[in-house]
Amino acid sequence: MKRFIVVSFIVLSGCTTTRNANQTFYVNQSGSNGSNGSVSQPWRNISYAVERLQAGDSLCVGAGVWSDPLDVIDSQNHPVPSGTESSPITIGACGPEVVTIKPPSGMSGVKLTTNAPHHIVIQDMSFDGSLQPDRQDSPDGGAELLYTSGGAHHIIFRRLHVAHTMSHAVQFTLNNSTADFRTFIEVRDSVFSDVGNATGDSGHGGPGINNGYAIYSSTNSNTFYGNEFSDTRGIALVVYGPDNVVDSNRFHNTGTRGDSSYAVVFGSSSHPVPSLNNSFVNNLVYNNKSGGLNVYSNSSVDVLNNTFYTNGQFAIQSQFCSGGTAQNNIFRNNTADVVNHGCPFTASNNLPSGTDPKFVAPDSGDFRIVDQTSPAFDKGLLLDKVKYDFVGLIRPQSLHYDLGAYEIIPSDGGTNPEPPTTDSGLVRIPSISLTPQVVSATQGVLRHMVCNNPGDAAYIQLAGPTSPRWSIGIASGASIPLVGLNIEFTSFRVWASSDVSGMVASSQPLSCNFSLSRR
Repeated sequence: MKRFIVVSFIVLSGCTTTRNANQTFYVNQSGSNGSNGSVSQPWRNISYAVERLQAGDSLCVGAGVWSDPLDVIDSQNHPVPSGTESSPITIGACGPEVVTIKPPSGMSGVKLTTNAPHHIVIQDMSFDGSLQPDRQDSPDGGAELLYTSGGAHHIIFRRLHVAHTMSHAVQFTLNNSTADFRTFIEVRDSVFSDVGNATGDSGHGGPGINNGYAIYSSTNSNTFYGNEFSDTRGIALVVYGPDNVVDSNRFHNTGTRGDSSYAVVFGSSSHPVPSLNNSFVNNLVYNNKSGGLNVYSNSSVDVLNNTFYTNGQFAIQSQFCSGGTAQNNIFRNNTADVVNHGCPFTASNNLPSGTDPKFVAPDSGDFRIVDQTSPAFDKGLLLDKVKYDFVGLIRPQSLHYDLGAYEIIPSDGGTNPEPPTTDSGLVRIPSISLTPQVVSATQGVLRHMVCNNPGDAAYIQLAGPTSPRWSIGIASGASIPLVGLNIEFTSFRVWASSDVSGMVASSQPLSCNFSLSRR
């Protein structure tokens, strides 16, 4: 029998404001640079359009493959304005339209250097490097698709697809800035694939070796969250510098040319400042030919609540490092779990490769655990650096953290504590019935919700003060995470409904977990 869960909230008055200076402009391949940039009179070239933006503006890029020299974002050739913390400049596709920027030979799709552009969001586009040549006289393969230096900072790259490069796909450098400069670059929810096809000898191990990094980041205080890296010839992610966070990414089938092309490397002896206080948490690292994570020279990395599966050479290697620890990780079917070459890197409270954690379908990339008899269940340490799991579910779901990248949702829905009074917290409601139940009586923000459905197919409906916002179905016996909701409320209650679209509530209730935070 079908049923609905209705989530009701009261929106805070005045929580959204309109800044009169903020405008949306349009660029389209059928447009003209003599137009005014409106939806009915779009501009023609991306560089022309970007030059005319101001803080708070958005540029809506029309569908198509953009390969003209004027259809890149390059501050060395065309001015790129900056936003502010509260009013960034946003550049991306118009809604669901497919936008591919394919820069001409020798050019980057995005190059932010001159005048140190800042507070810019690049989103919802593909970057294709297939026009870059395989030059034997330049074995690095030429221009990266995304490049920052010269003090560019507070740049967000999100929901991008970056692929088909000769050399590195992305590079962030400290060129023309100080060694301790913090760039605060974020790379989120993006896909990197088919990287590093150059065949020239870079002097790092033979033809093609060490050429194909998906991201080569040698700046400080950056975040890499929710990305997928695959099919790279070289290292997927290289991180030099301190205070970087690598969280909830997938690294698989990387380093296909072998040798030292590991999935991830932290640290370098040539970097001007030590690569200290880095975090590697909630990541899935699997099927990487050369190895998983290398904690290298002058670096310290906390490697927490990751899942390492079937990696060649090692899951984690530490050499010439300054410190770090590995805790709450799951290792399974790796050539070696942790290989320490004498640096002060420690490992404790991890599940070794010889113990079956009872993954759902690891050979298909599904590393969830639904069996509470798993040796990973409730065996983790409480770690200040790890607040959520791979899908954004708050930790812990039981008395203690679980090991690995995923929290295990208890089959009984857990306990039902009082609404949280700290900055963030979890409310579990193991039995949602027809009687409204208060989730929170005070104002806050709904961040995530996860519902476990033991019965018939169900529907969750999120309702506003007067009308439904959206609904989503849950199959019988399934659970579903809804993350990143960020819905403000002054009070928050939940109940099962028998009067939404004529559907009747089932006698077997859902259990839901709601992750709340205070404003």
